[in-house]
Amino acid sequence: MSSDLLWEILRKHTAFTVKNQGTTFTKEPNNLANRHTYRSSGFANSKTVGIVPNKDGKGVVLSIRKSKGHNKPARLQSSTTIDSNGRRTLSKVRRVLRSGIYRLDLEQDAIRRTSAILRSQSGKNVSKKRKSRRKQVKSA
Repeated sequence: MSSDLLWEILRKHTAFTVKNQGTTFTKEPNNLANRHTYRSSGFANSKTVGIVPNKDGKGVVLSIRKSKGHNKPARLQSSTTIDSNGRRTLSKVRRVLRSGIYRLDLEQDAIRRTSAILRSQSGKNVSKKRKSRRKQVKSA
């Protein structure tokens, strides 16, 4: 089935859509931007990219949908776990998307999703309780 026809079917009738304050979002897998558009759809496009956090809490899982072999759904998805440090993980994601010219329009969304996941996994930015500058009144 062509991706245009599939999008026309899924555009109005899917269980993954979420409408919020006039904007339509989606929860479908392999949708990096979580927007309900043809460009970022994880179902309608033949080539998709998905980035999710790793189950052990360190690193990301990069899943790529192949454009051939739609009659074999088990082999359609290819997943790779990347658990390097932050810069190396970002460069690996960028390198995978640029090699073979695989959906270059999703490269920036993939980098944003990867950096957001890595930022949430690092526990460094925990805010400390601020010390009060007021003079403490001694109770008698």
